[in-house]
Amino acid sequence: MNSPNIQEIDLSYNQLEGPVPLWSSHNAVLLDLRSNFFSGPIPSNFGQLMPKLEELHLSENQLNGSIPTSLCNMQDLFILSLRSNQLSREFPPAWSSWRYICVVDVGNNSLSGHIPSSMGVPSSLQILKFNDNKFDGEIPHSIRNCSYLEIIDLGGNRFTGNVSSSIGSDMPQLSMLRLRSNFFSGHIPRQLCNLQYLHLLDLGHNFFSGTIPKCLNNLNSLADDNSSSGESGVGYGFFIEQTTVISKGQELEYYQHTLKLVKSIDLSSNNLEGEIPEEISSLVALGTLNFSMNHLSGSIPSRIGRLRWLETLDLSFNNLSGHIPQSFASLTSLSHLNLSFNNLVGRIPSATNSRHLTIHPFTKAIRLCVGFLFQHIAREMVEMMRMPNTDKAMLAIALKLACLQSNS
Repeated sequence: MNSPNIQEIDLSYNQLEGPVPLWSSHNAVLLDLRSNFFSGPIPSNFGQLMPKLEELHLSENQLNGSIPTSLCNMQDLFILSLRSNQLSREFPPAWSSWRYICVVDVGNNSLSGHIPSSMGVPSSLQILKFNDNKFDGEIPHSIRNCSYLEIIDLGGNRFTGNVSSSIGSDMPQLSMLRLRSNFFSGHIPRQLCNLQYLHLLDLGHNFFSGTIPKCLNNLNSLADDNSSSGESGVGYGFFIEQTTVISKGQELEYYQHTLKLVKSIDLSSNNLEGEIPEEISSLVALGTLNFSMNHLSGSIPSRIGRLRWLETLDLSFNNLSGHIPQSFASLTSLSHLNLSFNNLVGRIPSATNSRHLTIHPFTKAIRLCVGFLFQHIAREMVEMMRMPNTDKAMLAIALKLACLQSNS
């Protein structure tokens, strides 16, 4: 279809189907076909047909095949959103052709290979979402050049290696870092504590080792309940941010402005050891704190009751000991609590909102029939379940039945 004068094409949120429609326009700056039923591959000559395109939205369709290299010919491209399709193969390597690229979202596809090292050439990048694909290898060192990055979501892939300290030292505007369900290892970089606007940190389901950084109390967005997430002042056109957050024991979808209200730290299912830093109690704006399935020891921080906005607390499957602090009674916003499979003793302090508090079944019976051998077996079973998206509810049911059987 030859439409030389057309500048904006918006057919989003319909039930249109068939192959991706082709327009030939050297003046078009916006093409929005998101949330339809378009299928088949993205035309290989797409970049030649609309060379001045600034926003390309093809997300939430049924597109397959590879991402055509001709997209790199769109030198003015500002937003590339291809998420939630069936795209496969590698990402085009000529990233450096995009002079003004701000958003790259290819999440929820079947893309594979490495992140191109050329990604660091256009320093304008603000949102990078490669989540839920089959990417592997290490994060390229060139990412340190992307000093305007605000959101990094690489969760649900096969990335390996250490997380570069440059993410904490060279990206002062970063507000969301989601690396869960990969194969990252090494220590959690202390430089992450420099991120004043960070309000969502999800490193769960990896192989991080060492201790939890004590300096996390420097995360100003989580330490000040009057603060707001970093705002660049630059809009993202028609792009709508969408992210999955694990909270209250389930996956919750957050969009755009509500996502900015999420205050969460998730370091679950790693190999972290040592004590939970008392400094965590300074993060008074936290809504979700999940340190479960690690090798943490010592006691629960005595001042944890300062986290008055905390809704979800999961410290299960660690080696914590001692009494539950009396300050728990001050956690008036708490609605989901899991302290199961530790070595805690004594009573659970009463909370003013106990009518609305969901306490994990095993927390109610911390010392009931969970002897050393039974606990050891349970931990081994959990280690076998560390792969992403495993339904741990089945394990809970099986262990509860075993417990009841042993007492019958």
